[in-house]
Amino acid sequence: MGKKKKNRRKATVLPIRQGKKISGHTLSVCLITKNESGRIDKAIRSALPFADEVVVVDTGSTDDTVEIAKKLGAKIGYFEWCDDFSAARNASLDMATGDWIMWLDADDYVPSTEWPKLIKTKRMPPNQGLMVRLKNEGWAKESCWQLRLFPNNPKIRFIYPVHEQIAPSLKNLNMPMNFSDITIIHTGYEDSETVAKKRAKNLQILKRYLEQHPYDAPCRFNLGFTYLALGIYDQAILEFTKIIESQNMRNRKSLTYFKALLYLGRAYLHLGLAEKALQVLREAYLINSSEPLLRVSLAITYNSLERPQKALKLLDGLDSWINTPSPLPVDLEALQNEAKYHTAIAFEKLGNLQKAVDICCKALQSKGFDEYKDYLGYLVREICKTQNGLGIIAKLAR
Repeated sequence: MGKKKKNRRKATVLPIRQGKKISGHTLSVCLITKNESGRIDKAIRSALPFADEVVVVDTGSTDDTVEIAKKLGAKIGYFEWCDDFSAARNASLDMATGDWIMWLDADDYVPSTEWPKLIKTKRMPPNQGLMVRLKNEGWAKESCWQLRLFPNNPKIRFIYPVHEQIAPSLKNLNMPMNFSDITIIHTGYEDSETVAKKRAKNLQILKRYLEQHPYDAPCRFNLGFTYLALGIYDQAILEFTKIIESQNMRNRKSLTYFKALLYLGRAYLHLGLAEKALQVLREAYLINSSEPLLRVSLAITYNSLERPQKALKLLDGLDSWINTPSPLPVDLEALQNEAKYHTAIAFEKLGNLQKAVDICCKALQSKGFDEYKDYLGYLVREICKTQNGLGIIAKLAR
C-alpha cells in the first residue's frame, strides 16, 4: 500500500490573468510558499506574461500569501509541511496542467528581458529538460545552472527532502537536459544571518534523511557542503571522504564524486593542508579540467606549495574559461578576482614583482578587489627595496 497522503485540502482553482495567448504548447509555473507575503506578488507577476497557469501550493502560511496569490489568479493548493521540499513541490506538479512545467521559488523573479525567451521556449516540443542560469541577488552573489523547465510527465518528480532534484527523473527516462539562455533571479539570500539560519535548518533535515538512507551519496554531499559553508571543516571532510571511499560509489566520474573531491580539497585548503588538497584536486582535474572553481582551487594549492609555474599554467587564458557553464554555485566576479590575485602571487614568487603589481593595479579597477589593496602595498614596498625600484614605480604610475 502507498503511504497515506498528508492532510491536503482540495485545491481552489481560479482563472489565470495572463498575457496574450500564444499558440502552441502551454506552460505551468509552479511554486511552493509559506509566509511569503512580501515576495509572492513579484514572483507571480514576473511569470504572468509567459505562463498559461500559475500553481501555488501553500505549506502553512499565517500571513496574506494565499490571498495575494488568489488575487493574481493563481491556482491554489494546500500541503501540510513535513520537512520535505520534494513532497511539497511534487504536490504542485500534481496540480499542473501545462505541457511544460517551470518551477520557481517564492523569492525568485523572472526579469522582463527573459519573457520573450520563455514564450519562444514553450512553443518547443516538451521533450527535454532545460537548465537556466540562476543568479543570486543580495548578500550572496553566486550563480549556477539549475534544471528549471521540463515536460509535464507523471514520471518526472522531485527527490530529496532538501536541495531537491528533478534531474534523476529525467535521467531515468533517458530524456536530454540542455542549457538555455534564460536567467532567473533569486533574492532569498539577503544577509549572512538569513543564509546561516537556512543552512542550519537544512543541516538537520539532511542528517535525519541520511539516518534512513546512509548510502545516498548526493544527499551526503549536500550535508558535507552545508558543513563546509558553515565553516565546520572537520565534519565536511568526514562526509566528503565517506563518499569517495564508499564501495557504492561505482561511477568514479559521476558529478557527485567530482564535487566531493573538489570540495574536500577546498576544505583541506581552509585548514592549511595543501598536500592533502593537491592529492584530491588532481584527481578531480582528471575528471573535469574545465571547471573554473577547480582550476582556481588547484592554482591556490600550487602557490601554497611554492610551485607558481603550475599555478600560472592553470590560470592562463582566464577570460576564455572563467564563464564555463557550471552546476556549482559560484560568485563569478569573486572567483575572477581570486584568480587574478593568485596570478599576481605566482608572479611574485617567480620574482616578477612588476608583473604582479601590474595585475593588481588593473584588478583594483574591478568591484570587489579592494581587499587586496594591502597586498599591493606590500608589493610596492618590496619593489622599492630593489635597485631599480623607484624607476619601476614611476613607470607603473604612468
